[in-house]
Amino acid sequence: MKRARQERSEIIEAVRAYKLRERQSRITDDLVDRIAAHPEDYDVAANRDPNARLEAETPDE
Repeated sequence: MKRARQERSEIIEAVRAYKLRERQSRITDDLVDRIAAHPEDYDVAANRDPNARLEAETPDE
């Protein structure tokens, strides 16, 4: 009986973990879809920096 409860508890925990991963995947998919639909809304300064390539090639001292 104790073993059955433990197995049931493990199954419930596995289901919860699965649902959490599914929810995280949906959130990620929604964000990716939103960015893909309107990439200009997510532009960052580095993408517009004319010196970005030069700075990337400059060795650290």
